[in-house]
Amino acid sequence: MIKIITNKIQCRHCGDIIESTYTHDWKKCSCGKVSVDGGHEYMRRSYYKEDDYIELSESREYTQQELDEIEERKRQRKEENEKLFYEIMTILDQRKQKEAE
Repeated sequence: MIKIITNKIQCRHCGDIIESTYTHDWKKCSCGKVSVDGGHEYMRRSYYKEDDYIELSESREYTQQELDEIEERKRQRKEENEKLFYEIMTILDQRKQKEAE
């Protein structure tokens, strides 16, 4: 599977480099001749002529095993963040109770 690392182009008319960083993050250059959309999910281009822009995007092909490992790390980070959030909320609740006394 191919994963998009950066989704960006450079307008050949105004020179702007525009990048879409998340899904439905539509960006256009200052002269309005080209735009980019899709973040890391898909690469959509809008232009008058195909040579109106220079492609600057980067992507990488991953094996299914690599993708599974990435998803597992994301899951672990999410669990750690939820645990940390719970601990912080507990501390804040304890402080609030002490202040009320």
